[in-house]
Amino acid sequence: MIMNVCCNHLVILLLLSKMMRSSIASASIEKNDLSFLVIADLHVMSNFAFQSQNDSPSKIQLWKNLTTTLTHIRDNYMEETDLVIAPGDVAAFGNISNGEFMSQTGLSDENEAVYDASTTSYTKTNELYQGAGFGTYIPCVGDHEIGGNRGFVVSGQKSKFSSISSYRHGWIDSFMKDEDGSFKFNEGVSNISSRPPENSGFQGTSYAYRRKNSLFISLDIFKVMNDGISDYYDRSNGYGGEGAITSTLEGLHSTWFESILKAARQVSSIKHIFVEAQSLLCILFAKPVVVDVHFGDSWRNTV
Repeated sequence: MIMNVCCNHLVILLLLSKMMRSSIASASIEKNDLSFLVIADLHVMSNFAFQSQNDSPSKIQLWKNLTTTLTHIRDNYMEETDLVIAPGDVAAFGNISNGEFMSQTGLSDENEAVYDASTTSYTKTNELYQGAGFGTYIPCVGDHEIGGNRGFVVSGQKSKFSSISSYRHGWIDSFMKDEDGSFKFNEGVSNISSRPPENSGFQGTSYAYRRKNSLFISLDIFKVMNDGISDYYDRSNGYGGEGAITSTLEGLHSTWFESILKAARQVSSIKHIFVEAQSLLCILFAKPVVVDVHFGDSWRNTV
């Protein structure tokens, strides 16, 4: 079932996915039944980036609207689940300059200011979902979380290229780590780690999560090209046009992804694999994707 819920220009896509197999007895179906909520391109959590502004009437009203909507979904449609899948862009940092980050946070270092604003936004994101009864949050990195769209150019007035690592750092510390600093999602598949190798460049932002009869894989596919020296264009193949960042899955990152997919196919208790990523389709926008990989079937674009 797919439902659109509107609240003050906020559109939430609700996907309740029932994963059942007709050959399983009814008792087993109940045990393995899984529902989850998909919210893509929420964007609005960057409104809470600056702690000093979060007590303003407009921010209080926005928080109330978000909480009311999510609580309504949780209470009326989600049964016993606490699982949220978020394929990118929970925040929209592209239109906030790094200068404004420094001004609003009072930090003179650009990267410290970006990190502070990012973690403030994501801390509020965690509070929002947990307060509405969603205790398990499975996000993936979107372009707007790391300064896109226009911030990916190497130089220029709107460039945020020099601080992309700080945007990612804030995302990792807020969403991927427990309070003691340990990584949340450590259950791999067979002998394959839940994360790609450290030298892949994506160990903290791509990961796998197992829940009942399903495996969820979240991919960060935003890669720096040309060693970050110049913007990337490959006109013959139609790639590039988004500064020095492009959407790709290759090298050790790709090897890990293929390995965990193959391993999951050999585990009889894993009946479904869901892959989420956000891919740049052109210079102006990105598309969030959640794919359910069925055994023996081709990939199906679910969202």
